[in-house]
Amino acid sequence: MWRLKNSKMNPKATIDRFEGDKAILILEDGQKLVVAKESLAPNVKEGDIVDFNFSLNEEARNKKRIKIKNIIKLIFKK
Repeated sequence: MWRLKNSKMNPKATIDRFEGDKAILILEDGQKLVVAKESLAPNVKEGDIVDFNFSLNEEARNKKRIKIKNIIKLIFKK
């Protein structure tokens, strides 16, 4: 399992560079993270420091679970 070393509640990252539609972030512990450029604020630039967090998207999770249940029903015709 991936973990941010010495993680804090609000980890920060520096925008190292942009490569096409991707942004390369350097985390506080030196690890690299590649994200879609569109997921960042439109006014960020190389060298900027951004806060990020991961939160549970319950709506997406529930939709995925329903989809999986429906697929299982189709396979096993229950």
